[in-house]
Amino acid sequence: MAELQTIEMVIEDENENGVYALSLVDDPANKDETVLLSADNIKVELSEVLNENQVTHLSTANEEKRLIVGLVLEPDTPIYRNNNGREYNITFKAHTVEKASYMYMAQLNNNNVTVQHDKPVSGVSVVESWIVLDSQKDKSALFGKSYKVGSWAVVLKVHDPAKWEEYKANGTTNISLEGVFKPKQKSTLETKLSILKSTANEL
Repeated sequence: MAELQTIEMVIEDENENGVYALSLVDDPANKDETVLLSADNIKVELSEVLNENQVTHLSTANEEKRLIVGLVLEPDTPIYRNNNGREYNITFKAHTVEKASYMYMAQLNNNNVTVQHDKPVSGVSVVESWIVLDSQKDKSALFGKSYKVGSWAVVLKVHDPAKWEEYKANGTTNISLEGVFKPKQKSTLETKLSILKSTANEL
């Protein structure tokens, strides 16, 4: 099987590119399973949350904060894409991840949230956003995560208790992004090297 092409995505135009919303999904492209927090910041496993007895316990004893801690983008990590049968991977460099995270907050997009990349929903906000500087000392490490340096992590708050229960029941408590990025254009030298490599592989 041929190795999939990997395309680096970049922000070419700040007026047109970047992340404009986050989406609550059941199967995120980055494959990061988010963490749900109770009022005392105890990590709550989704499998336990879906247990009826656990839901009752959480709502009465722990008074859930309705917070979701998770990953938006991780640098230099291939993300599989399939566009009308064309399979390839995309990646983001650390500087692009950082720039996208800063633009997202500066443009006041923290209340732009959808479910399953479909309809926009109200009552869900990004209340914390940061770039991981140390995998071991980062806040996410407190909840069992080890995100790569340069990753963009967030905390989402679900303000509506009824919606919170709905998202848990549907499993839509993972994070995916919605945005526009451009494939990085290869320089003339890179193009020539790519052609030479392709030719060498055919010989």
